[in-house]
Amino acid sequence: MNLILEKHPFNDNARSRIMNGAATKLILGTFPANEVTKDLNPRIKFYYGSTDNKFWDLFFDVLEIKKKITVQNILSFLESKDMDIIDIIRKCYRKDNKSSSDNDLTIIEFEDIIDILKNTKIDTIYTTSKLVTSLLKRQIDPLLENKKKKKELFIETKKGDFQFIKVSLNEETFGIARELKIMTLYSPSDQSIKGITKGLNKKKLEIDPKSYRKQQYLELLK
Repeated sequence: MNLILEKHPFNDNARSRIMNGAATKLILGTFPANEVTKDLNPRIKFYYGSTDNKFWDLFFDVLEIKKKITVQNILSFLESKDMDIIDIIRKCYRKDNKSSSDNDLTIIEFEDIIDILKNTKIDTIYTTSKLVTSLLKRQIDPLLENKKKKKELFIETKKGDFQFIKVSLNEETFGIARELKIMTLYSPSDQSIKGITKGLNKKKLEIDPKSYRKQQYLELLK
């Protein structure tokens, strides 16, 4: 099989918009589905634009956005909340050219999130998977001014019932000294429900996993 090198279709525009905007909060994903990058009749030509991805449905529901899911409505709402969106992968191959799974991506080039942090006032990043959180931490970690253990650099804390990470960015490296909050949102996929259910059972919490996911989005996004 001849693998096809894919370049992110939206990140260049997103980077320009972020650098010239006033966003303080950033949604950070991985890479668009095959349906979107190859323009195979996606739901919308944008991040999380495939027909089976329910991220924007969950996002609009939680934040009570009473509008149709369109690119313009998404961008208008994000701007009104000082938010923006970009993916952490710029170029990649798919192990299977038709696959939309993050596990089937061979990463060739990352988006430079450090450069974005240096040139903006972003203090909150919402990652959309544990993989994205791990890749983000991998960019940030070598630039932190002290050499403590990672668990001391990336401090786990809580907002309501849900954990997130805090890390202190120094002025010399990141332009503005500030505390960066990294919040990992539950995946909007049906498959993630199994993992949420397992976590709820471990905590002995009797709550519907979809309701719990919605509660997490509500807690962390607002």
